[in-house]
Amino acid sequence: MTVSLDSRGFIAHAAGQHDEALAHYERARVPLHDLGNLYEEVNTLAHLGDVYLALGRPDRARDQWRRATDLFRVQHRAKEAGILEDKSASMTD
Repeated sequence: MTVSLDSRGFIAHAAGQHDEALAHYERARVPLHDLGNLYEEVNTLAHLGDVYLALGRPDRARDQWRRATDLFRVQHRAKEAGILEDKSASMTD
């Protein structure tokens, strides 16, 4: 179920329905965290950052990306961590 919620968030975000995407991603993230599924949780956190950016909330986007970057590094996923660091660094408020 959590993976389908994440997918629904992705689809809503791509369709420009950012509030709906935010709700789906948050509903997916909590059980992923509770189950200890850090691999999927980190992907959801990264997507949450993208949605917050689209909603004009760059501070929240950076916060989600920072959390995701830390988890990516723990998982030895340096490429993904670097992508989020670049996104965050390229933003202007």
